[in-house]
Amino acid sequence: MRRSGVFPDFMKVRALNEYEAGYLRRMIPQAEITCVSYPKIGNRESEDCTVLVASIYGPMDQMNLVVPFLEWCESASVRVFVRLHPREAGDFWQSIARRFSVSIERSNESIIQAFDRIQPAIVVSWFSTALVDALNHGLVPAMLCGEDEDSVRDLIYPLTKLSLNWPRDKSIMEQALRSGEFRVSLADQLRSSTL
Repeated sequence: MRRSGVFPDFMKVRALNEYEAGYLRRMIPQAEITCVSYPKIGNRESEDCTVLVASIYGPMDQMNLVVPFLEWCESASVRVFVRLHPREAGDFWQSIARRFSVSIERSNESIIQAFDRIQPAIVVSWFSTALVDALNHGLVPAMLCGEDEDSVRDLIYPLTKLSLNWPRDKSIMEQALRSGEFRVSLADQLRSSTL
């Protein structure tokens, strides 16, 4: 949800998280605002040196933010899986696959099912809800865009504060990719920031 939204005179609203609920309470104080409850999930099993990139369908300059990350993954022997966005044709990733060793996922399964099957150490994206899902399910989220970019500046959910950032947090990502114990601790620390 973005701050620029216009709200009709709702009587009841179910928000996806407390950040949205707080914002909605200020914007439409007459409405009854509740939060969707998520089951308490422990940290997921994850594989060292495995990354899932949750793609978006953005402009080329935005998509290209992933290239330096993929270069780093290749030099560090990190396995990369790419989950296409449902509205994405995949042309960008076909050209990337000629340059980098990436496994392009073409399954219609949910992102949670993809987490279970791939067991990524880190879930990487630009500003996708897949990062929120990763955090809610005990995985480490990492963003490719910075908090000063237009695409994330007016988000209600503080994704930039609850995710790692490439390249700023490269050394933390290196640790998370190599140590399951560190990953669990990091995911717990990031999740506790959401409470």
